[in-house]
Amino acid sequence: MRQRLRDESGFSLMELLIAASLLVLVLGTALVPFQVAQTTERNTQNGNDGLTNARTTLDFLEHQLRNIAGQSQLMNRASSYDLVFETVNPGTKPAGSQNTRNLMRVRYCLDTTNAPATTASASLWEQKLTWTTAAVPSSMPVASACPDNAWGTKRLAARYITNMTVAASSPKVTRRTATAPLFAYYPAPAGNPPTTAELNLITQIRVDVFTDRDPTDRPFETELASGVFLRNQNGAPTASFTATPGATGTKQITLNAAASSDPENLPLTFRWCDVTSNATCDDTTKVGSGVLYTYTAPAAGTRRILLQVFDAGGLETDSGPTNVTAP
Repeated sequence: MRQRLRDESGFSLMELLIAASLLVLVLGTALVPFQVAQTTERNTQNGNDGLTNARTTLDFLEHQLRNIAGQSQLMNRASSYDLVFETVNPGTKPAGSQNTRNLMRVRYCLDTTNAPATTASASLWEQKLTWTTAAVPSSMPVASACPDNAWGTKRLAARYITNMTVAASSPKVTRRTATAPLFAYYPAPAGNPPTTAELNLITQIRVDVFTDRDPTDRPFETELASGVFLRNQNGAPTASFTATPGATGTKQITLNAAASSDPENLPLTFRWCDVTSNATCDDTTKVGSGVLYTYTAPAAGTRRILLQVFDAGGLETDSGPTNVTAP
């Protein structure tokens, strides 16, 4: 025992190599769970950051939609990935502005082409157009450009949007087999793009955002959805009338627009025009007003009568020229 305690020969090279190898193996095995936990925590944090950003943008969009208040056209564009509408500008109205309601035009569009945006990780842009004139400007952003650098101001609202992603191309991001619309409208417009009349009928908008901070790795994307009822949307009225000839020789026609209606049951005003010789219905060809009007024609025979109906918001619908008989 004394001899072994005084022995200074130490370990052999082989023993050291075996001990070092075992140490590396043990440390490697012990570090794997920590590495997995760190990766999971990082992915979770990235996902939460992307989701928080998308939720903030969605809340702001909802606030703008609830304040939607165009002068005559609330919705300007309504497609699956491009939305343009008029809303109240919360900022201070410039001095001398003739824009009495301080309105502005807002656009949200999904960009998949301008780097770093891709189909698997798109960017959501917000654009605003303000004005100080009394009339709403006709300027609209180019539908094929998101953002349209020549229109209004722009702001990157959210990144890492995966609505355009499908499982075939990005199996680590989504299980979806089809792209998901960012905006959906109710009642759904029949046209694509919808007509002006169809835009006026939209009363609800659903916003459905899919987001994934790291589209190259799991977990799968997160969905954030909400819906907004357009409480200030103003639907166009309908124009319809009947014509009843008077007594023989009077050249009188009783025009009745009681069949006309407004989707919000707001008061209507009426303009009757005789467009027999002039197809334009304006103050020149106007012959009367009111829901019930007795028109004395300049001559007996067939006359072409057109009814224009206006609601309280300024939207107008006409009946189209109708042949009636003046006795």
